[in-house]
Order: sequence, then C-alpha cells, then structure tokens
Amino acid sequence: NQRMVMIDARDVAQSNSEGARNILTMVNELKRQGFRDFTVIGDGMFRASVRNPQLMDEIVAQAKFLNVHDNVDTDVFLIQYVKVNLCLFISNNLFPFTRQVEPWLIENLDYYRIRYKIDGKKVSLPDLEE
Repeated sequence: NQRMVMIDARDVAQSNSEGARNILTMVNELKRQGFRDFTVIGDGMFRASVRNPQLMDEIVAQAKFLNVHDNVDTDVFLIQYVKVNLCLFISNNLFPFTRQVEPWLIENLDYYRIRYKIDGKKVSLPDLEE
C-alpha cells in the first residue's frame, strides 16, 4: 500500500499500559498489512513519557518522527498534517475542540482516520477491515 500513514503518538501511547511501545506494535501491524510510509507525530508530553531512550531510538528507526513544539496546538498540527498530505491517520481522538476551528475536519475525519484497539501485541484496525 502506497498511502502514507500518520500515527498520533500520544493517543496510541495512552491506549493501554504499554505506553510508547504501542507505537512499535502499531507500526509492525501496519507493515504486516502492506503499509511502508509512516510518520509519528508527538508533542512534549509524549516525549516526556518515553523514559527509555532506546525505545525512542527504535521508534525513530521505524518511522519518521515529528515533534510538535510546545507553543503549537498538537491537535491542530495533526489535522493540518493530514489535510496537506491527504494521509491516513491512526487515532481514536474525535478532536472535539478542533472541529470548532477546522471545518475541513467535520467533513473528512471519518474518511482519513483509522480507529484502532491494541490488546497486548494484537492490533485491531476495524476501519481497514470494512
């Protein structure tokens, strides 16, 4: 699959007790499904939550990593990235506050967003299974 996939780092990392390791689990599942181009976008809260430098190195080795600066609204940055790149994105976030400032999101969220569930090493991506 040639589509680029953006991963909402904070959302995926907070989905269970595995934390940032979920990012690698997600990338591995996406690779299994044929995707090859990944961008992980995280903010200061995400980077601070990764206490193991080797884990961050593994994430960067598997995917392009973009850090959102502290003075930038992370949700707005994520949506703008999807809008500019027309890429799929992995997140369970419904972006309720961003919908008020980004009308494009109202019409396009369900087209580009891929919901997920991670249970240990098993990833479910129901939007790709439909």
